[in-house]
Formats: sequence, structure tokens, C-alpha cells
Amino acid sequence: MKSTVNRTIGKFFEIEGLAEKARFLVDLLQEYSVNFAINHSGSIKGNRREKNRSGQSYLYKRLGMESEVFEIKMKDRVYSAELQRAVTTSLKRFPYMSAKLLQKEGDFYFVKNDQPMIIRETKKLRKLGSWRTNKNLVDVTFKGKTLFISFHHALADGEGIKPFIETLLFYYCSYRYHKRIKKVEGIRLASEPLLVGETKDPFLKPYEYEEKEFPKIERNGFALPESVKSNDETNYRFELLVEHSAFMAFAKKYNATPSIAVALVMGQAIKNLYPNFDKPIICNSAVSMRKALDCENSFKNCVKSIMFHYTHELSEKPLKEQAVEFRNLLSAQRDTDYLKKSANEIIGLFEQLDQLPTYSEKQKIMTFFDEMLAHTYFLSYIGQFNFGNFGKYIETIHLYNSGVTGLGINVIATDKYFCILFKQSFPTEKYVDEFVKVLKTYDVECKKSPPIPFITPTDALIKR
Repeated sequence: MKSTVNRTIGKFFEIEGLAEKARFLVDLLQEYSVNFAINHSGSIKGNRREKNRSGQSYLYKRLGMESEVFEIKMKDRVYSAELQRAVTTSLKRFPYMSAKLLQKEGDFYFVKNDQPMIIRETKKLRKLGSWRTNKNLVDVTFKGKTLFISFHHALADGEGIKPFIETLLFYYCSYRYHKRIKKVEGIRLASEPLLVGETKDPFLKPYEYEEKEFPKIERNGFALPESVKSNDETNYRFELLVEHSAFMAFAKKYNATPSIAVALVMGQAIKNLYPNFDKPIICNSAVSMRKALDCENSFKNCVKSIMFHYTHELSEKPLKEQAVEFRNLLSAQRDTDYLKKSANEIIGLFEQLDQLPTYSEKQKIMTFFDEMLAHTYFLSYIGQFNFGNFGKYIETIHLYNSGVTGLGINVIATDKYFCILFKQSFPTEKYVDEFVKVLKTYDVECKKSPPIPFITPTDALIKR
């Protein structure tokens, strides 16, 4: 310690010019502040040196990571004071949602953020991690009847932030409507303690698993002709609403889960558009690894992409048999040992990053995420939101983000609807229109929005 101080003093006196000396002192104080925060705080009280491992994939994009946004349309106009009160109350139960990230030698650490989360009435989304959001990685804004909850994927995945949103809406509806909202089983209240392992990072150490024959997954699938890199930052989304009861009746009739039902309809839609497709139509579907990795309560990123292959041979079978094949694919790729093996591969990448001393060197290794193009499309089913008797005040909820090349589908269930969102890096409506047509052949009606051009902002975690 003494030798370090002596070297620092010596370096200070070697610097010529007052401006250069001042910059040296500012940098020194900033470094001390970062080290102190990392060594004395984390995402919750008692945590120290809490390195962000699970979210590293989203921290090294060349231009920053785009915000993920839950857009929630309420029945009535949003009240500002009640929303701010609900945010403040909810953060008492979810203190880690107000943590910030600090970078040291290319690594990022969760630290306590003493700045409040202040809502604002605006349609313009604010940069996460910026001074406009008080360095927060979650931001809550609203306009008219619409509520926007932006979050950084390095903080949490959809399953990780979902309980926070349920609690926030519970408190907001309680304050907004001045009525006794019944306690809903599963919604976490401000007075309740954290669950065991709620801040556990799943990727700190390798897992033991049984060596056996694992699924061999074909990744070279049919590429949509529009799925090419473009300099246009604008993305496009289409919002579909399907009555909850009608979609569930359709899925159950053919023995399919909601995500399998969407994948089968989308496979048929793409086949209709490209009847001579020469490679499998691949659905890259996000699946939680939490149960397999014994971290079911963790808010941190813990998902893997599994794949459903839609082929000519499969398309000739009855829909119920197609669903059985997709269920078998799902079961094989959700095998506990297979997921542990997959987790170890992710940990291996993170350990490579640990060996590199600077941000720029780590970023070079992660550039493949910027260039990655997945065949044929992405699918994410967030699950059903738990709204209880305050669901009558909530119309729809959709999730979207820009910055991904190609086609993605996000699905969220409420008591009223399956909210299906197509997000695209290209403007054509042919995929969503064909999806709607296929659904109609099964007597399932849906409402479709006009195309919505959008851009979600990149983060401001570091200067670029």
C-alpha cells in the first residue's frame, strides 16, 4: 500500500503543467471512488465486489446495448404522483432494480445507487445508465394511458424483471383507484423479504453433469431474405391481440404449449411464403435455465436459446403430431445435464474474458454478438403476468427492443389476451400478415396494429 502511494506521488510530480496535474488528480479521485463503491456495496445491502457475470454478453456492444421496453397500455390516463409512489414502494422490495454498474479494468460491478428513480411524462425513451436516469438500469416513464418500463438486459432478463413489474402495477392500481386491491398470491410486497438466492449469479462456477448423448442441434437453417445487416437504425413492430381463451383452446386442442403453438403457426406461415425452402425453418426460442442450475429465484440473466426445426417432412403431418415432435425437441433441450453443459460453455467464455485486462480487449472478443445472424427467427414467451383483480385496469402489455437484425416474436399472456409482437429490422408486413392468415384457418381471430417504426436508445454506461 505504501509503495503504491509513493509511486502515485512520484508520478504526480513528474507531470508538467497545471492542467495535466488537475486531470491526473480528477482521474485519481474517480478511480478511488469506483474502488470504494465496488468494495463496499452491491445490488443489495451486504453484497460486495458483485461482478456482473450473467449479463456480460450485453455489455460490450460497439455502440452500447439497446433498451428492452415493456409498453403497458392502461384503461385510464396514468397519474404521475401515484406512479412515482408505486415505483418508490416497489423498490423497497426490489432494491437491486435500482443498482448501477461501474466499470473497472473492463469488468462491470453492481454497486449501490444513492440516486432515486424519478419517473417522467414523455414518449421519448431515456438512455439507461445516463445522468437522465440517475445512472439507473431501469427507467419508468409514461404518456397519456401508456406506461413504459425500460430495462437493461445486462441487469436482468424478462423473467427476472417480471416480478418487479407485477409489484409496481399492483401498487400503482392500489394508489390510482383508491380501492382495496386484493393481495394476489405470488406478488411480492414491499414488506416481504427477498427470496433465497434472489441475487445469485448463475455463472460464477462450473456445474457437474452426467456425460451422455446430448441433442445434436442443426443451426444452419433457412434465412429470411430480409435478414441482412443494414445501416438503417429504425426497426418496425406489429402488435397482435388474440383472445386468451381462444388461443389457449387452440393450443390445447393440438396438445401444444403457447410457445410451440406460435412456432408451428409461424413455421407454416414461412412455408406458405417460401414453399421451396431448402433448409429447416429454425425457431430460436428462449428458455429459462433457472431450475436446472438451482437458481430459480435469481433475477439475473439465466436463459438459453433452444431450437425448433420445421421441415417439409414435418409440415406434411397433422398439427397434433407436429406439436408432439416439438414437445420432444423441447424436452430434449431442457434436460438438466444438457443445460448444465450449456451453462459451462457460457462460463468458459466468461473465463476467457476474465483473462483480458482492458475493456477494449474484452470488446474485441465479444464483437461476434454484433455480427451474429440467427436462422430463421427468434421467439420469446415471457409467460403470463399475474395481475389478479387489478388486471381489469390493464389493457395490453408488449415487449420490444431495437438493434437486432431479422425477425423476432415476443409473446406475453394476460387474463384478457395473448399479446404477440413482431419486431423486425425491415418494414415488410408479409410475415405478420401470413401468420394472421394461418391463425384464421384454425378459427382463431386476432387484431393487428399498423406498422410502428421505432428505435430504443443504446445505454450510456461508458463513454464511446
